[in-house]
Amino acid sequence: MRTIRILIIPVLISLLAFSCQEKKDYSQAITDGSYFTKAQNRVTETIIHDIFSPPVAARIYSYSSLAAYEVAAATD
Repeated sequence: MRTIRILIIPVLISLLAFSCQEKKDYSQAITDGSYFTKAQNRVTETIIHDIFSPPVAARIYSYSSLAAYEVAAATD
């Protein structure tokens, strides 16, 4: 039990240190479209590498595109 406490304390301290950073404004990056293109390319590479069937690949594309739309709509 004591070793667990010893491990948890540094983790909590590091979480507090990193959570106090300044918030960044990503609205310009979202409207630019470069993040979306890079993300779609990585999804495509993963689908090709893992050899998903067409229905599964379509589901993955639709879920990721819907999530990207929701993020873009939230910044508008």
